[in-house]
Amino acid sequence: MDQDELAARIAQAGDAGSTTLDLSGEGLTYLPPEIGNLTELRTLALEENQLTVLPGEVWEVTKLEALNLNNNQLTVLPPEIGNLTNVNRLGLRGSQLTALPPEICNLIALNWLWLGNNQLIELPPKIGNLTALTRLGLEGNQLTALPPEICNLTALNWLWLSNNQLSALPPEICNLTALTDLQLSDNQLTALSPD
Repeated sequence: MDQDELAARIAQAGDAGSTTLDLSGEGLTYLPPEIGNLTELRTLALEENQLTVLPGEVWEVTKLEALNLNNNQLTVLPPEIGNLTNVNRLGLRGSQLTALPPEICNLIALNWLWLGNNQLIELPPKIGNLTALTRLGLEGNQLTALPPEICNLTALNWLWLSNNQLSALPPEICNLTALTDLQLSDNQLTALSPD
């Protein structure tokens, strides 16, 4: 999709007061600042593109509830991601992220957070603030440890940690009694807590 087509799609969505915009798989390398004009947007799908950065205006679309950025080339998220406090589903799988800004932990409405297949080496301790999370995908990163605060996520049903560098789990992980799917394969674990 060229820039003129992209601008036309965004303008059309704005004129229609659209609540959903799907630009997935369009080969986008650029997202224009006009995306910020879509103030009624609830769902923005940008997966399967080549985006390396997003315009600051994305973080001003505060009615967003679902943001899918899976399979892009993002290397960093700005602190402004913390403005999206209505987002309940956030897909960042398959990018190039090495760290998360602490402000991501302001997204207290999050139910699903997909961070698999990035290059994360640690999680911010405030991850424990995301107490509404039911699904957390962290597979395919380079995590060597989990912060103990992860055990505050007592609503978690799914916790995917496969293909990391974990050598131990915090003992408090046993407090995650709602877990129905815990994936730990291909780590450095030699034992699990007897609790």
